[in-house]
Amino acid sequence: MLSDIQLIAKAAEKACAAALNHPKNKDVREHLFDALGAVIDPAFVESDAAQLAHLHDLLRRASVGADTVRVRIDNSRHSRMAASAASIRYPARDLQQLLSQLIGELAEGRDA
Repeated sequence: MLSDIQLIAKAAEKACAAALNHPKNKDVREHLFDALGAVIDPAFVESDAAQLAHLHDLLRRASVGADTVRVRIDNSRHSRMAASAASIRYPARDLQQLLSQLIGELAEGRDA
């Protein structure tokens, strides 16, 4: 059974992928914004998985990355520039990679 952290990370990772594949779709960006709400929640970083130092670092980095993406999405809501969609591309890609790494680490820990 997947842990809550894994479920949150997988949902956020999928939302990142969708936003990267459809950067101009406002609904997809809104879904990403909502999915990342759980990643920036302090409970995400303070989970049982955070007891291991390397996981704690990944959890904190994912939380910071999620916050960055959410701020960019929020800013794009008020922007009429076409660049607003592009402004989340790189942070969302970096976050997706972090989340993938976190999911892998959590899976390895579960299998050990």
